[in-house]
Amino acid sequence: MASAIAGDAVKVSLALGAALMLFSPARATAAPKNFDCRLTVVETKASGKKDVGSEQRSIVLLIDEQAKTVMVQQDSGARALNNVTMSEHNINGYVDDLSLSVDLSSWKIALQTYKSDPDWQSIEFGDCAPTVKSTR
Repeated sequence: MASAIAGDAVKVSLALGAALMLFSPARATAAPKNFDCRLTVVETKASGKKDVGSEQRSIVLLIDEQAKTVMVQQDSGARALNNVTMSEHNINGYVDDLSLSVDLSSWKIALQTYKSDPDWQSIEFGDCAPTVKSTR
């Protein structure tokens, strides 16, 4: 009798655990999210020389964690990054002459651009925040 009750308790526990897994927020489908980023520091390296300056430039990131994709929208248009890696700490990706790294704990961003001259690169640094939609 005691073993039958214990067996039933295990079955109930397993069923309850499965139901919790099925309806947990972790299983919910997350929609892609937009992030507004403000780039404020630019570092340029060319011919062995480095130049650091300030700037005020905005870009938008569209991050889809489920599909593991990142789209970068900037002045020159939108570009989908390849080779995207995501962890609980950062997001990285690149395509052709552009690479991106985002620290998820602080939402600090580094955006690197390369030119055909193998000795030239630009690294821009800034901060990102979720896009706030207007309520109008």
